[in-house]
Amino acid sequence: MNIHETKLELVKIILDTKEEALLEQVKEILSPEGDWWDKLNAQEKAAIDEGLAQANRGELIPHEQVMEEITKRFKK
Repeated sequence: MNIHETKLELVKIILDTKEEALLEQVKEILSPEGDWWDKLNAQEKAAIDEGLAQANRGELIPHEQVMEEITKRFKK
């Protein structure tokens, strides 16, 4: 799917929806006003800062390991 087709698909979804909350979310995402960081609450900012600090200390879990754990946890 090319970018033009993707845009048309999104426009159709937007026009067809009756979910005002969804439209507000789309508007917020596409709005050039402000920085997304400024819209986060203190708890969200603290969680991101802690994650960055952990990464800087090398406290990382490889993607493959995370995916294995998720697969085991949610496998039916």
